[in-house]
Amino acid sequence: MFMGTRSQGSAPWRARMSARSGWQLAAGVVLAWALSRLLQLPSGWWAVMSTLIVVRPGTASTLDAGWDRVRGAALGSVVALLGVGLQARGLNAVAGTLAVVGALAFASTWAPGLRSAPITALIVMQASATADHSAWHVALLRIVEIGVGVLAGVLVTLPGSGLHARKRFDAGCAEQLRQWADEFAAMTSSAADSPPAIDVRRWRTALVGLGMLGRSADLQVRCVLRGRRTAPATPSCEFAARLLGRTLTDLSALARLIAILPSEVATPAASALRGPVVRALVSTSETLMGKGRADLAALQGLALMRPAAPGGQGAASSAAQWVAPGVALLVQDLTALARWCAEPVASDH
Repeated sequence: MFMGTRSQGSAPWRARMSARSGWQLAAGVVLAWALSRLLQLPSGWWAVMSTLIVVRPGTASTLDAGWDRVRGAALGSVVALLGVGLQARGLNAVAGTLAVVGALAFASTWAPGLRSAPITALIVMQASATADHSAWHVALLRIVEIGVGVLAGVLVTLPGSGLHARKRFDAGCAEQLRQWADEFAAMTSSAADSPPAIDVRRWRTALVGLGMLGRSADLQVRCVLRGRRTAPATPSCEFAARLLGRTLTDLSALARLIAILPSEVATPAASALRGPVVRALVSTSETLMGKGRADLAALQGLALMRPAAPGGQGAASSAAQWVAPGVALLVQDLTALARWCAEPVASDH
C-alpha cells in the first residue's frame, strides 16, 4: 500500500471541489426554501430535501439526477393513485400499500433512476388515510415540491458551468499522478527494512471523487453534442478514471513486490524502478495538462528486460526479472491514459 507523504492524502483539487460543492448545497437549501415559500407550498422541506439529493458537480449531471427524481415521483404518484382507487373499492389498506410500495421498490432495483417512486407512493397512499388532504392533492404537491427542489439545484450549479468539467477532471487526474510519483519516490528511497507502503484505501477514496467528476464531464459533453447531426466521438472521462484506478493497482503491486523481495534484490529493484516510474507518472501528468508528451521509454525498457544467462546477470538484470511483469502492466495502463489524453475533446463544453 502507498504510505502518504501528505497527511490524509488531501489534494488541492479535492479541497476546491469540496468547498464549491459545499457552497452549492448551502445556496441550494436557501433557494429551495425561498422558492417554496414564494409559491406558498405547505411543506417547503420536501423541496429542500430534493435539492440536497440531486445537486452534482455540474449543471448537466444535476439536471440528469433531477429528471430521475421527477419521473420517479410521477410514476410513484400514478401507481399510488391506482392503489388508492382499489382501496376505495374494498382492498385492504395495509395490504394495498405494502403491495404497491414493494412492487415499486423491486422495480427501482432494475431502474435506479426510479428510486423516488416507492417513497412517493408511500407518502401519497398514507395521505389517503387522513382527512386533511386528498391523495390527488398530495400527489400533485409532491411532484411540484420535487420540481422546485430540482430547479433550485440547477440554478445554484449554473454559475460554475464556466469551470469546464473536463478541465477540472484533467487537473484532478494530473494531481493524483504527481502525488503518486512523490510517494513512489519516497518509498523506493527508504533505507528502512520495512519501506512505507501504498495506502490504496485512502487513494481509492480520492478516485471515487474523480469518478463522479468524470461522469459529470461525460454527461456535460453529451448534453452539448445532443441534437447534432454528426456528433464527433469524444473520450470518456469515466474510462480515464478507471485507467487511473488500474494505475494505482499497478503501483501498489510493484510496491508490495519490492517489500517481499530479499534485500539483495529489493534494493537494486527499487533503484532501477524509481527514476523510470517517477518520470512516467510526472510526464503523463503534464500530458493531461497539455504541457508535453508522456515519457514512457525508460519504463518500457524495464518491461522488456529479461533475465540474463545464469551466472552472468548483474544486480540490475537480476532485479528486472522480478519487476518486469508488473512494469509491463503499468506501461500498458499509462500508455492507454496518454492515448486518451490525445483524443479530441468537444471544445464548447
